[in-house]
Amino acid sequence: MSCSVIEFSQITIASKDLEGASATLQRYKAIYYLNDSSDKKIKGTLRNINNAMKNPRIKGKVEVEVLTFGDGVEVFKKTKHYDSL
Repeated sequence: MSCSVIEFSQITIASKDLEGASATLQRYKAIYYLNDSSDKKIKGTLRNINNAMKNPRIKGKVEVEVLTFGDGVEVFKKTKHYDSL
């Protein structure tokens, strides 16, 4: 098993000692907002949403809503093909 080490000032934490919080609720809700039209930002936001939905601790228990405004509406343009991500 590989182990990376994160160092902060006087504290050293091995990644093998870290674990996510327990998902004890029946349902979770998440809101992501997008107000940027850059391809990198849109793809990053969609990747984060996909990662959250695939997380084994909350898979099938999370409802995601995406709030877009300003330049973020770019994600809905059919010419951009973000629907395949």
